Amino acid sequence: PGPAPRARVPNPPARAQSTKSAGGMRPAVAAQLLCACVALVICSGALGESTPRALAAVPLLIAGIIHMDYPPPGAAIGHAAPPLGALEWITGACALDAGGAMRRGHIYLVVFWRTSKPCVKALPQLEKAWRRCAAAMPEGKAHCLLIAGAAEGKAALQAFAKRWEGQMTMALTHDTSGEAEASFLHKHQIFSLPHAVLVGADGVISWHGNPNLRMFASKVDQLLVRCAHATRAAPAKKASLGRANAPSSDKVKASKRE
Repeated sequence: PGPAPRARVPNPPARAQSTKSAGGMRPAVAAQLLCACVALVICSGALGESTPRALAAVPLLIAGIIHMDYPPPGAAIGHAAPPLGALEWITGACALDAGGAMRRGHIYLVVFWRTSKPCVKALPQLEKAWRRCAAAMPEGKAHCLLIAGAAEGKAALQAFAKRWEGQMTMALTHDTSGEAEASFLHKHQIFSLPHAVLVGADGVISWHGNPNLRMFASKVDQLLVRCAHATRAAPAKKASLGRANAPSSDKVKASKRE
């Protein structure tokens, strides 16, 4: 008998192939476009003369609220992370250089935060992300800090940290000087909290946005994968540089004859 026919691998269904392209739009953007369309319909008079044109302000207001709560990633991505300035630690601490500068070779999950409901809702996801970073990086090379603004009282932050003791291992700090908020939030016009900033081992911002978004976990994983690749590539690069700088065998023989 002849050889058994090779099993044919079926092509993935068309729906699976188009998932990535179809899912490229952020849900917040889709909601804003829907609000804009509703406002346009109201203004056009398609709903009848009895519908006041001023009603179009309602969906536009909703679109504005969505934009404030779920802002798109800003222009800071790909730029060096600015220093955090003077911080007052409530619980824990992170390795920072003078002026709150982040160290090269370390990764940072910086979260601008307050004791509001959306911020508290993000804590479990932030804790999971922080533990993944700590497990993936060498000891002492991953850091996560929650930065509460000067408007938050120190006593309230201490009471909150006590309530979450044992559940939250992230460092909690108080930006009493406002330097950190000025460098990140004010500079990039971020109006909604919580707001997470991922900083890679090269000191560059890889992503920032609302940690309650579904994309947050994947952005953390992408950062860890890049760090792992860089760590594996470093010894090979060092070895190749060593070979390039090493004297050739002909030069060694010539020097010995001399």
